[in-house]
Amino acid sequence: LGVPVCYFISPQLWAWRPSRIRTIQKNVEKMLVILPFEVEFYRRHGVNARYVGNPVANLRSFVAEPRKTEATSTIALLPGSRRREIDLILPLQLDIARRIRRSHPSRFFAVSAPDVDVALIRRVYEKWRRLRGTNLGLSIKQGPIEKLLPKADCAMIKSGTTTLQAMVLGVPFVMLYRMSPLSYCLLRPFVHTKTYCLANLVSGENIVREYVQGTANPDVVSRYIVELLRSPERLSEMKQKLKTASKRLGTKDASTEAADEIVKLVESTRT
Repeated sequence: LGVPVCYFISPQLWAWRPSRIRTIQKNVEKMLVILPFEVEFYRRHGVNARYVGNPVANLRSFVAEPRKTEATSTIALLPGSRRREIDLILPLQLDIARRIRRSHPSRFFAVSAPDVDVALIRRVYEKWRRLRGTNLGLSIKQGPIEKLLPKADCAMIKSGTTTLQAMVLGVPFVMLYRMSPLSYCLLRPFVHTKTYCLANLVSGENIVREYVQGTANPDVVSRYIVELLRSPERLSEMKQKLKTASKRLGTKDASTEAADEIVKLVESTRT
C-alpha cells in the first residue's frame, strides 16, 4: 500500500533463517534494533538500521552488590517462560543441582517468569522429586528479576533475554537449553550462529559457558559450577567481564530513541 514501515526490535535473522532478510529489504524503511551487533548485520544487507539501546540496560541500578563469602552457595534456576521449555529444562537444572549439592554446600531457588503460574514450576519440581527420591528444599519465587537474581552467587539460565539481564546485573551464570531430539534435528540446519547466549554475542567473546542439547550433561555442568563456586578469583573475573560487556549496551533509553526515530520517519515522508 506504500505505507512506510518502521520495525522496532528485529527478528533474529542473524541466527535463524537468514533468508528472511529479503522480506525486510523489500518492506522495511527503517529497522530499530536493540542489540548493538545487529546494526552491522543489516548494513551488510543494505537495510537502514539504527541501534536505539536495550531496555535491559535499565537494570543497572540493581547491579548485585558484592556478596559476603558463605560456606553455603546460593544458586538460582531460571527455566524459561514457555511450558514446554519448563518441562524439559527445569528437570535438567534440578539434576545438575542434585549433583552440585553432593560435593558443595548449596541451596537453590527457582525464579518463575512473570507470566508463568508458580504452580507449574511446583508441579514439575514435585514430579522430579518423586522420580529421583530427592528433596532439594527448592524454594520458588516470583517477582522482579532485578530483585531476585542478585541474591544468587550464580545461576543456571535458559537461553534468551534473561541471559542479558544476568549480564547487566553482574550475576555469574551458565546457559542451558534443551528441546526434544526430533525438534532439534529438524531445526538445527536452519540455525546460523556459533553461540546461543546473547551475553556472549554482545560481548564478542565466550564469557559464559553454553550447554545445549547433548552437551547439557548434568555431570559436566555440575562439575564446572562447583569449580566456579570454589574459586572467588574466577567468579570475580566473570563478574568483571559481564560488567564490561554490559557497557556495550550503552545508556540510551530504547523507548525514547525509538519514538524519536519514528517521528523522523513520519516527518521525512511528509516532505
